[in-house]
Amino acid sequence: MRSTHVVLAIAVAFAACSKAPTHPTPSTPSASPPTLTAIRLGGPTTLAPGETGRWTAVAEWSDGSSQDVTATASWNIWWSGPDTNHSGSNVLKLLGPGTLQAIGAGEASVNVQIPSQSHNPATSPTLSVLVLEPGTFRISGAVVSAGLPESATIEIVSGTGSGLRTASSINFAGHSGQYALYGAAGSVELRVSAQGFGQQVRRLVVTDNTTSDFDLNPLVPSTDISGSWVATLSASPSCRANTPEAGWEREFNVNITQQGTRVSITRTSPTFYEGCSAGNKAVTEDGRIFGQTLSFVIVGDTDWGNYAYPCLFDRLSPTEWLGISAGVEGNVAGDTIRATMTTIHGAFDVYESPPTAAVPSGNSVKAICHAADHTLTLRRR
Repeated sequence: MRSTHVVLAIAVAFAACSKAPTHPTPSTPSASPPTLTAIRLGGPTTLAPGETGRWTAVAEWSDGSSQDVTATASWNIWWSGPDTNHSGSNVLKLLGPGTLQAIGAGEASVNVQIPSQSHNPATSPTLSVLVLEPGTFRISGAVVSAGLPESATIEIVSGTGSGLRTASSINFAGHSGQYALYGAAGSVELRVSAQGFGQQVRRLVVTDNTTSDFDLNPLVPSTDISGSWVATLSASPSCRANTPEAGWEREFNVNITQQGTRVSITRTSPTFYEGCSAGNKAVTEDGRIFGQTLSFVIVGDTDWGNYAYPCLFDRLSPTEWLGISAGVEGNVAGDTIRATMTTIHGAFDVYESPPTAAVPSGNSVKAICHAADHTLTLRRR
């Protein structure tokens, strides 16, 4: 009997040893939450002033599902027209999620986003909305000269919309040289004018939103001043008592490129320090020439509108710098341009710095001379 128990024990032990070891069953990782792939934005694209419109936003997710998020999304009104007085919040007012009211003629964009989600054109869509009185239309277009955008005044002088007036701008981001007028219909007369250019008048028959571009011609052909020049900057006689003699006259190189009435002026000198440019590199400044009259700006810090603190410094000695900024206007005569600084705020100031300093110190002014009779003479190489 005893031997039988031993045999059974050995058999059980053998069976246990022959079984594979057990391991915990790995848990199945939870699926990643779906991501936003797009928002479908729907609603009216035209309204009349005073009218209320309703828009919807439907979110689409990576798992193929969709969800109406009109009530929970973030709604925005963005600028979309070239005339800041007739765009954005001057045109549309947000009353609630997906509900906006037209408050003035013009155009603006309705934008929708879901907070905390990534934003791109698909997940943050916009819809342009045009606001016009019933039966009227938009006239829009571009104003250029010599292929470049131009600042001009555009107005309707007769017909439905008479008195509407706007301006094209060469500075408004994304709408350089563009214009738009809202509320024209039927036979209208459009007039475009800009300083230094011939006025243009055009008659249009407006039965839908209409595009009309203008190419302006200067009243007097512009003298060609492109090329290399040597410039001499001379201090006003009233400044010389307080300015080191080395600063009475400064010479540097100028290169001018020209397209139509637009000129770009690059100045260089081994003694220049350009305090407002990336890497303190040579600065190119824009100007205009109408006929034989040239105007441009030696740029300064214009926070106060007076060019009072210069961006351009010219080293006079190991411890002295001349700070220069001003508006400049001059006349071309053959291979010579004679100009003056035309603002009383033109800086021609002396700054001190330690001999070891590689750059001027803007806080250590030694002498200040704001005068209107500094002169700049350019001679063609």
